[in-house]
Amino acid sequence: MGLQFNAPLSQAIKESKLKARKCSEFLQPFKQRPQTSASLARRLVTQSLGLRDRITPEQRAAERKKLNEAKGAQYRSGNLSEWSEQERELWALQPMGPMDEHLYQCCINLTVNCHQMNGLVKNRRKKGRKCWTLETLPTDILYIIFSYCDVKSLVSLSCCSQKLFQIVANDSYVWLNKSLWSLVTNQTSHHMICRSSRLLTPREKCLTSENWRDGVYSERTVVRHKCRFMPWICLQKDFLWFTKGNLIHRYKRNPKSGSVYKHLLKVYKTGEDICRFVVNDDFVVSGGWKGSIAVWRKSCDKPVMSRNQLHSNDINSIDISKNKLITGSKDKLVKICSLFNDNVNADSVLRVDKIIEVNDRVLNVAIDELGTSFIVGSAGCGPLQPLLLYDIQSGQLLSQFGTNHRRGAGVLHGFWESNDEVLSCGYDSFVRLWDKRSPHKCVLSMEDPHDSAVYCISSDHFRTVMSGTARYGLTRLWDKRKPTECTQIYYVGTNNSPVYSMSFDALVACVALESSINLLSFY
Repeated sequence: MGLQFNAPLSQAIKESKLKARKCSEFLQPFKQRPQTSASLARRLVTQSLGLRDRITPEQRAAERKKLNEAKGAQYRSGNLSEWSEQERELWALQPMGPMDEHLYQCCINLTVNCHQMNGLVKNRRKKGRKCWTLETLPTDILYIIFSYCDVKSLVSLSCCSQKLFQIVANDSYVWLNKSLWSLVTNQTSHHMICRSSRLLTPREKCLTSENWRDGVYSERTVVRHKCRFMPWICLQKDFLWFTKGNLIHRYKRNPKSGSVYKHLLKVYKTGEDICRFVVNDDFVVSGGWKGSIAVWRKSCDKPVMSRNQLHSNDINSIDISKNKLITGSKDKLVKICSLFNDNVNADSVLRVDKIIEVNDRVLNVAIDELGTSFIVGSAGCGPLQPLLLYDIQSGQLLSQFGTNHRRGAGVLHGFWESNDEVLSCGYDSFVRLWDKRSPHKCVLSMEDPHDSAVYCISSDHFRTVMSGTARYGLTRLWDKRKPTECTQIYYVGTNNSPVYSMSFDALVACVALESSINLLSFY
């Protein structure tokens, strides 16, 4: 804390001056008490008491002039001759070398230049002249400034002026780098592009990604069921497919917003309830109760092949790649079949090539992108690990994912994230990413905070993962870059229903509950 004096230093005694020299670094310039006016206090008090102010307009103008003069006196021009005697004595007490004199003169010049520049800008604004602002900067410099702004700051800047709006809103260069790292809406993988109803502009990607992060969406019920089902969903660029008992419904999608029209296009019917189905370029294949399987062409309503009791129990999962069809059932068997689309005879269309005994209930199968291997997810009650890797040609076991699993920690859903990576979920409330090149330990894991079983997952095959849990229609949005905490949660529907299936693209997310099919629109 600096020393304070009641009188100027020039009037002090000799001992005080010597003491001041020793403590010169703590001294502060002597300042007189600033001139004040009681006009503001008087006006506030009279107004609060409800009294009438009897000051004449001339007195009020004089007080206002006095206040303006006091405000102007606070600004110094930087001239040393205008300093007070106390300030000059303070600087005279301190020994000053050549470097200090140079620094002192630079500070005075800088102060004078700042005051002159401030007055110049004010005069230019008063006279209507052009002055340097954010709008007058070159466009290249604005691009550099905008690269350090987040999405919300860019939206705020676009509301400031017409020029900034044209640069921010209409120029895709501002949003291009940010859109490549956006969540959900990046549209970099081939799977996500084929699933999306349309390609978004860089600006739409960033704005829609913020809606996903902030939980800004509108929910709509596409179909409501009168009884409870366990539906399965398949989302494509132009259509939405889902099961309802022994039926497969197909609805047309809106190409602009990605929503679903209410008009039902086509229905595929089987004799037994459908558990899982898969759609490729040519066929629609379903597996259901009592080991039944049916194959349709997309252009035909009647199945080209239908077979009962392919398995002795329900078919829990099915997948197809080119002409290879793989089914997994509760009878602890996995069957590799060959599908031929050029024959009419039902017996020659589907041929069983290999039968694999897993010694555990099979809950999920998925073929890789190259069609050379496939994964099998079991109930986790057998001697092997719940997630296995097999060769599709020979049917041999290639590897087991993980070690020392808990009994009953079955894999309910899994698919290939890439040609080497597998994404899985199950009863142990974890979503795990595996690499088949090092299958003993998962690459990353995302745990459900409420310790709920994860029934289904969906991914953009880049950075985004969505999971559907066993309670309250709860779906979670995950970012692979931050696997320890979920980015956002969405409560779908109004009942305590598990999420049996889900799929999403850049604009919408489709969620299958036990009594309805719901659509979340983020556009």
